[in-house]
Amino acid sequence: MSLPVIIVGGGVFGLCSLYELAHRGVDCLLLESQDLASGATGYSGGMVRLWHASKVMRELSAVAQDFWKSRPGFHKTGSVYFELPGEKPELLKGCEWLTPEAGRRRFPYFHWDDDDGAIYEAEAGWVDTKTACLAVAEEAQTAGADIRTGVTVEKVEGTVLHTSAGSLKSRAIIWAGGCHSLEALGQGLPESENRYIQVMEVAGEVPPLPCFLDRRTLGFGRAIHGGNLWIGIGLKKTASDHLKKDIDKLDAERAQSVVSRRLPLLEGRELLGGVRTPDRYRLDRMPLFGASKQKGLYWAWCGSGGGFKMAPALARGLAEEVLSCL
Repeated sequence: MSLPVIIVGGGVFGLCSLYELAHRGVDCLLLESQDLASGATGYSGGMVRLWHASKVMRELSAVAQDFWKSRPGFHKTGSVYFELPGEKPELLKGCEWLTPEAGRRRFPYFHWDDDDGAIYEAEAGWVDTKTACLAVAEEAQTAGADIRTGVTVEKVEGTVLHTSAGSLKSRAIIWAGGCHSLEALGQGLPESENRYIQVMEVAGEVPPLPCFLDRRTLGFGRAIHGGNLWIGIGLKKTASDHLKKDIDKLDAERAQSVVSRRLPLLEGRELLGGVRTPDRYRLDRMPLFGASKQKGLYWAWCGSGGGFKMAPALARGLAEEVLSCL
């Protein structure tokens, strides 16, 4: 069997790439070894906001916010982005600056130090990762794309994929299978590092919270269905393997302590569960996409925490690049 484009990986980047290509009339197939959005995408917070410290991320996120707000699974909650002490960046349209005094009046459940300042974005929010991804998958299929789950890529030779369902030939392969499935390619990623991320669900009712991120501690959180809170923090420990696992108790206590400093109502609450998952970061923390050194192979990898913020815009650019070479 031969197809113009085969996409490996049914996470947010792979599905957005499938959507963009299908809507350009390209005959394409997506392969996923498990269920759609079951890997790193499924453990993403799905936060979508315009404001980021990086100009590149701000430009990518502007596309993402429009993309997700028009689809199922988007929850508009607003976003509070606590800046580093002494910083007051130039604001984007739709954002406002909160001094500690204004912050205490608007969001009294957060702890505000006297040197705090934060960016509030009313139109920001988060997407339910599974709901959003399945909606994009359905739109791609309606446009003519094919999706097959339960198919593992075992080896890649040029633009031929040897899979658990047989061999497939294509003119272009988009590798959106994540950084831990590269053995089949026989090549590795550019210089990068492997670190753990830990996300947890905390019990107990919370007030209507905006999404929040604290640049001082890198703790973050958002409300979830049922009134509980989802919190997370990036760990500085190097990941020793590529398997997700139960949360580490000591790291969970540290993460809860860090996030509780900004949101005191978390103190002493029960952890209902969570996951400790590794992800690979490029050293510059930017995404990896576009043509690889191997002819016919394209990268589609956002790195941790960036998929929903970056994938719609990157997939659009990637689709144009692939089309120009077919």
